[in-house]
Amino acid sequence: MLFVVFFYAMNTPTVKIVQREKDINREIVYAGRFIIIELSAGVSLYQGMRNLSRHFPKVGPYFADIVNRIDLGTPIDEAITEAIDISPSGDFRKLMWQVMNSIKTGADISVALSGVIDQITREQRIAVEEYSRRLNPLAMFYMLIAIILPSIGIIMFIIISSFLSLSFGLPVLLLFAGLLGFLQYMFLAIIRSRRPAVEL
Repeated sequence: MLFVVFFYAMNTPTVKIVQREKDINREIVYAGRFIIIELSAGVSLYQGMRNLSRHFPKVGPYFADIVNRIDLGTPIDEAITEAIDISPSGDFRKLMWQVMNSIKTGADISVALSGVIDQITREQRIAVEEYSRRLNPLAMFYMLIAIILPSIGIIMFIIISSFLSLSFGLPVLLLFAGLLGFLQYMFLAIIRSRRPAVEL
């Protein structure tokens, strides 16, 4: 039990980082399109990032941090670089690298963002297709381990116990139910963890 608690405590930061990365990746495509729309409407990049920070709860704080650094006098490219360094999301870094490169080269930011958003969208589509391919064998394995085998096992257990004149009370039945519930929870957790960070 202590080992389980220790293992959980040691992995909590990693789990939170991975979860934050997934949360950002779910919003990053829409956030990029939001900036493109803002720029197309004649809004400055600074104001577009400020507006974005108010509409997206997960990726917004990173843009709010960029805006705050700019307000404190940090050059925009340095502010973006610092945000890239602290973000756990690879998609966020791709997006902001394109913004920073466009600023340095004087290229059209909207065009650069459109290209990287298309790339991220393709990668997300591939991730969804791979997830659907992995889901079928996982579902079959789940049905076998968590439904079929426990049902057959309980029936065989009842038959054998009746032949051997064994009697089992409520605690034993509750133990079986708890083990079965834990097994199903683990399978569902595995399936949920494999789900790609895509907002459909």
